[in-house]
Amino acid sequence: MKILVTGATGFVGSHLTDKLVADGHEIFSLIRSETKAKSFNTKGQYVIGSLSSKEKLSWINELPEDLDAVIHTAGIVHASDIKVFEEINFLATKNLTEQLSNKYNKLHFTFISSLAAGGPSSPSKMRTEKMQDSPVSAYGVSKKVTEEYFSKELPTNWTYNCIRPPMVIGPRDPAVLDVFKMVKSGLIVGPGLDFKTKEYSFVCVHDLVDAIILLATKKSSGTYYVGHDEVITFEKLIKTIQVELNKKLVFNLPIPTPLLSVAANIVALLPIPNRLTKDKVNELVQTAWSCDNELLKSNLGFLPKWDIQKTVALTAKDYRERKWL
Repeated sequence: MKILVTGATGFVGSHLTDKLVADGHEIFSLIRSETKAKSFNTKGQYVIGSLSSKEKLSWINELPEDLDAVIHTAGIVHASDIKVFEEINFLATKNLTEQLSNKYNKLHFTFISSLAAGGPSSPSKMRTEKMQDSPVSAYGVSKKVTEEYFSKELPTNWTYNCIRPPMVIGPRDPAVLDVFKMVKSGLIVGPGLDFKTKEYSFVCVHDLVDAIILLATKKSSGTYYVGHDEVITFEKLIKTIQVELNKKLVFNLPIPTPLLSVAANIVALLPIPNRLTKDKVNELVQTAWSCDNELLKSNLGFLPKWDIQKTVALTAKDYRERKWL
């Protein structure tokens, strides 16, 4: 297949282009920086350009007339201004599809959404595709609104599916790196007095890539959650990283929920990038973020291969090699 991958220099996008090229597909990797693309050894034919909600995307002219599919991984997860989520995750995506539709009468579109679009789960009760969506953050709302646009407004001859990953762990990921660094320092700062028992689904980036490729190549319509079969606690994640880093002792510092909001308000005033935003606090305070992968298994034959121990070991090895850890 001939496939356009947006966000090809991102964490998921770079792994996706690796696997698609290895599988023999002809890939067109949308990138903004050739330097970053080369640092991640991003595969595929580079298409240099950006996604804008208002501009004409002239780089679309470089794509082949017989393009088969688009896998849209580009998006933003953290922003101090919540309006940015709508601008980038929804409006820019809407502009992309509208301009692509001017060139392509027939196309398959796979959208990488998030568990945040569905919302948190309850302890010991995983979220399923049949449950009503209840996003608690502007980030989650932006993903949900984009999904709704796809389901209602795409051209008649286009096909569409969507995947909602939970916490993604793997090489090249700058987000979970923060947790590894906490373990290495020996001080674990956690959101809420109960942070150690909070439950999370996770997916290794390699399993996620396999699931995305299944969706893109089989063109099965619908929205799917993805993840490993095991739901882990934050404490298990910490202990697994401890073993891998050979860190014998760590100290836990729970941050009460009201103080999280205060801290987010303070760092918002500082001229530095920070993942602790007021919007992100709405996600951090939840007691569970878990999802069921059964529909993806039964409909597409998805089987996760990477458990938490293997995933953490692989990720730590990559961090060391990059001198990130």
